[in-house]
Amino acid sequence: MESCSLPASFDLGYSRFSSTSEQEKRKILEDRNRKSTNKAIQGMLRIINEYIEDKNLPELSNTPDAELPNLLESFYSDVCYKQGERYKLQSLKYIRAGLNRHFKETRKLDIISDPLFTESNEMFKGVVKQTCKMGLGSTISFPVIPDEDMIKLGDYFEQDFSGKVPVNP
Repeated sequence: MESCSLPASFDLGYSRFSSTSEQEKRKILEDRNRKSTNKAIQGMLRIINEYIEDKNLPELSNTPDAELPNLLESFYSDVCYKQGERYKLQSLKYIRAGLNRHFKETRKLDIISDPLFTESNEMFKGVVKQTCKMGLGSTISFPVIPDEDMIKLGDYFEQDFSGKVPVNP
């Protein structure tokens, strides 16, 4: 069988590999998260930036990495809603996760597992414990369904409708 080769000067007019600009690379990195994730991260940043402004601290972007643990330690112990109520446990976890994602992406820092953040993480654990003691550890989305209503539901779903439209009892 004869092999086919193209002359070295033969140009197909395209390359197998593209040339992505730095701006396009940044856009790819920015768009890798879902819009809802980016929106959530921005919300968490808004909370810590409001805290920083309230405490007259340097902007987050101007805070050196070495000072972040102290900032977070204070933030975890002080953070609450604008009305002064404490956040529930799940909200605290979401705030911390959003901040962690932000710092991983912007500073390559993991505020949850990096040893630099041991003391701030101990404070977070203490706040979690305090939050649970205050009764803010669990979230109840819906009231409990009474037993008699559960029986009605069970009876309803055990019926054989055989194409009939169910009638309310």
